[in-house]
Amino acid sequence: MYARALELEPSHVGALVNLGSLLAAENLTDTAQELFSRALTAEPQAAGALNNYALCLYQRTMRAHAAVSKESYGKVKDECQEGYYKVSLVQLTTTD
Repeated sequence: MYARALELEPSHVGALVNLGSLLAAENLTDTAQELFSRALTAEPQAAGALNNYALCLYQRTMRAHAAVSKESYGKVKDECQEGYYKVSLVQLTTTD
């Protein structure tokens, strides 16, 4: 429905914001952000577009932080496992 509205009127703020909101809910934030940007070009003070655009930026930032955290966790986990392995070897050799 919103896509059809945008075919008829590409700068329809309501359709841009609503379609962007649906896409953002599906984690398609890059496309959603583009739609919110188009809505803001048409109407710079559109509250829904401003709020949702900000939310997309926040989600993108959180995903970037999560990716870094996941990578860091993997490195620390590997180092800890290696450390436990070395401690276990030392314990085995000193108890014999």
